[in-house]
This record gives sequence, C-alpha cells and structure tokens, in this order.
Amino acid sequence: MSQSGDVLERFLEALVQEITIARPEYLTSPFTVAEIYQDLVPYRSHQDLIGVEMNGDYEDALIRMLAGEGDYLLLDSEVARREMQEELASSNPNTALFQEFAAVEVRLHPSRVPSGAGSGPEVPAETPEANEIAAEVGGTRAVELEAELEVEREVELKVELGAGVEAGAELEAPEVIGHIETAATPALSSFEEPAPEGPVSTDAEPNDVLTVCHWCREDLPVRDSIHFCPFCGSGLRPSPCRECGKAMEAWWQFCVSCGADVRD
Repeated sequence: MSQSGDVLERFLEALVQEITIARPEYLTSPFTVAEIYQDLVPYRSHQDLIGVEMNGDYEDALIRMLAGEGDYLLLDSEVARREMQEELASSNPNTALFQEFAAVEVRLHPSRVPSGAGSGPEVPAETPEANEIAAEVGGTRAVELEAELEVEREVELKVELGAGVEAGAELEAPEVIGHIETAATPALSSFEEPAPEGPVSTDAEPNDVLTVCHWCREDLPVRDSIHFCPFCGSGLRPSPCRECGKAMEAWWQFCVSCGADVRD
C-alpha cells in the first residue's frame, strides 16, 4: 500500500474510533462534512494519530476520501463529489475545497462499518473496551466534551430563568424559514430595554432566533442576537444550500450555484 493509502487508512481508523466513542449512531447514519474536520477528527488533536505533519497533508487526505477514493466515505451530493474530483485532477488542486461543502451529508461506506454496528444494544461507555480506547485518544476530547457540557448547563440555566419571568405565558409555535429551524422571539419583558425610537432600518435581519446551527447541528445558546456558532465558529447567515452546500441568503428562492429550488 502506498504512503498516501496508509494515511487514508489511519484517517478512517481515527474517524471510526471517535464515532464509536462519541457518536455511535454515526456508524450507520449520515453526518456533515463540517463535523469531520471541526468535531470528530480535527487536525489539531488528531494529526499524530493520522500520521500527518502539516495541515495540507490532512486536507489532502480528507478531500480524497470525500471524492470517493478507496471507498472510505459516501458523499450524499453528487455535485460536491464531482467538483472535488475535478479539483484533485487539476495541476495545483485546492485541497481545502471541501470546506465549501461543509453542510453536505456524508456517511461511512458500508464496507468500512465495523461488523455488528447498529445491531443489538449499544455497549455502555464505561466498559473496559471503551475506556481502553479513550485512553489511547488522550485527554483532548475530554476537555472538549467538558466545554460543551458547560455551554449546555449555561443554556439550561437561561431557559429556566426565562421560564420564571414569563410563567404562565403560552409558548408560540416554532416557525420554519426555508430549511432553517427557528423559534419565535420572546415578548419584551419588564427588565429588557425598550426598542430605540426613530426610523428603523429596512436592512435589519428577520426577528427570528436560530436554535440549531445549520452547519454542525449543535443547539445554539439562547441570545437576542447571535451571528456565529460557538461550537464550529461558522456564520449563521448566510445558510447552506441543501443540494450543493454553497452559501446562500435565507430569503433566496433559488440557489445561485446549482439552481436548486428552496422555496418549500
């Protein structure tokens, strides 16, 4: 096997290992491209395990897997897969091209899924086997999980405080704009500052609060105004096209990159 092939094998091994520990449902269900390089096996914490010295080598391995080389991963978007293949065939390929398709779904190739995955009860994380694997990964993932739990606790506290202020008030039904999940903005409470007087700019964003990041699918903190995801750092506007993953504005009816109809 070539040196490049060895890197791809180690990359897949690290990905399957992390999924088995943190997201076992991903063994048989899709996840996004962004989750691979931002959450599951980011370069900064897995370069030694994968066996790459530079970020460029990491990007080269990932884009080859996403393009279909070696039957490691299956990309749900044929448009994205074809563009990556054409880029790799160029004389000076942009190995970071996969970031333009961050919201595209991908899954493990069936031939690469460990035998028995998805059949039978899940193995508890406290088993000796899981602890042994976690020891090999190191403490980096544990630190990240602790930070995520801290954010979740903060969100839960704010939700409880908000419920106490507006006790007895009926919750408005969630709204959906395009394919982005939103929730209606809560009514102005007594301790909030009143809206500024004078003319209001017509360029203001819609009065909707995003509850789920459409790039990494993590629950977002409860804020009056939020523009970037605290988990993956991606901008929350514009949003990704559900067909090709290219960025587009929320009020667009057709994607300017692939022409997909997103009005429903």
